[in-house]
Amino acid sequence: MPVLELQESILNSLQNLKSLDALKKLFWTQLNYERVNKELSRRKLTDVVANELIDEPLLLASGGANNAFHVIYARLSSEDLSRQSERRVVDYLLKEHPYALFVFSNKLRSQWHFINVKYDNTLQKRKLFRRITVGEGEQLRTATERISLLDLEKHPNASPLDIQTLHDEAFDVEAVTQEFFREYRKTFEKVERLIDWNTDKERKRLFTQKLFNRLMFIGFIQKKGWLKFQGSIDYLSALWEAYLKDDHTSNKNFYKDRLSHLFFL
Repeated sequence: MPVLELQESILNSLQNLKSLDALKKLFWTQLNYERVNKELSRRKLTDVVANELIDEPLLLASGGANNAFHVIYARLSSEDLSRQSERRVVDYLLKEHPYALFVFSNKLRSQWHFINVKYDNTLQKRKLFRRITVGEGEQLRTATERISLLDLEKHPNASPLDIQTLHDEAFDVEAVTQEFFREYRKTFEKVERLIDWNTDKERKRLFTQKLFNRLMFIGFIQKKGWLKFQGSIDYLSALWEAYLKDDHTSNKNFYKDRLSHLFFL
């Protein structure tokens, strides 16, 4: 499947990831993992680990030579995704599933974490937990791009170590950060060029920096779920949608009528 077509398909799945069936479709159909769908017995779990979960962990899918790489899904018993709870479960499951991707949801399956575990280069080989978050209010562009890199269509007989390396690269925080700042700079410069005020370059740059800083702050607090507009916690998108429905005149624009009231009055 072409990359852009795959990403569009995965984005649609992530936007509608509210059930186990949707997760199965993602791995079995779109990312080309082998179907397993086997429950892992709770009787083998310690009491501490079992108490974190509402159901048995599910060996959802496998991949590579001898199907030795595993995708394991676990549903937490809590309303929110607890990183401490996830770590307890992963630490236990890694003993029998050393090459694996772990997917967690909260009790309602409204929040999801895709977790990659990588060992650092120290003598202690500390485990680094790296997450991709999916759920209401999340911006899914980066999640879509990184998860699409997990496609096994071109790696049908890869070793579990090679597939683990593929996952390590997809969850590479440095690569994601670099991509973010490339896009940030490109967007920043575009907005700065669009400002047609009769002012000097330094004042225009300072204004653009202030605007972006405040947009980033709004993005941060909306991700926390602290802002709502017309019932949606995706605050800025809801604000834009409401603006599009307005009865516009030639004197109206989104910045003047919406954003400036947030930031500069």
